Amino acid sequence: MNKILCITATLLFASTLCFAQETTKTAVGNTSSKEKNNDKKTSKWKEFLDDNLDMNVPSENGAPAGQYNVEIKFTVDTTGSLVDIQPMTHCGYGMEEEVIRVLKKSPRWTPGIQNGRKVKSPHIQPITFYVAD
Repeated sequence: MNKILCITATLLFASTLCFAQETTKTAVGNTSSKEKNNDKKTSKWKEFLDDNLDMNVPSENGAPAGQYNVEIKFTVDTTGSLVDIQPMTHCGYGMEEEVIRVLKKSPRWTPGIQNGRKVKSPHIQPITFYVAD
């Protein structure tokens, strides 16, 4: 049987990030340049994940058919580097290790800003692996 693996990646920021980011209020129907910039960054991040995640890792490691929700937490430090990368889940079959490998290859991020100063900001990256027969 051939196993098909699909990966869905969604960028999710930890709720604690809210206090670390400057926000821009806009009127209903308007989009600020900061919001447009965030959309571009999210799109580029999804593209980076799609290009770098090895979609065959779970099936190569014998994962049975099913859906696997992996979550990895990390911190973006004041230089934009990802540090303290740790799995929050333990699905196994090499999935957490694969997401961590890709996060370590990540280009620098834009650090959080609080009161005009760069600050560390926590994030959670969920990845959903689908393995089918």
